Amino acid sequence: MASNVNDLYQAAFRVTYSSAWTPVTVSQGDFLGAAADTIFFELHNQNGFVPIAITRKANAGGVDGSGTLAVIKFDPTGGTSNARDVSAVPFGLDLVVLRDSDDEPISF
Repeated sequence: MASNVNDLYQAAFRVTYSSAWTPVTVSQGDFLGAAADTIFFELHNQNGFVPIAITRKANAGGVDGSGTLAVIKFDPTGGTSNARDVSAVPFGLDLVVLRDSDDEPISF
């Protein structure tokens, strides 16, 4: 999710997870625009993280406000059958880079 941003044009980040989870699907959110207006990249076959990058296409302005950048669906790994064990495993967010339509960094 992006929250209260101004002129967001590009976003790149990694969602980290433990071995208790397996990423199943990754889809683009609608905040930066429809698939025809953006370029979306993800790799959900990495070990322990899902890298995501999304950018609006050339000559499009940035977006203001809040919304969904990406949605990742995880399933518990086969060896984890205890729902309490699975729910206690945190997810993380790192290597976050946000840029505006002038290719300037956005602080968060």
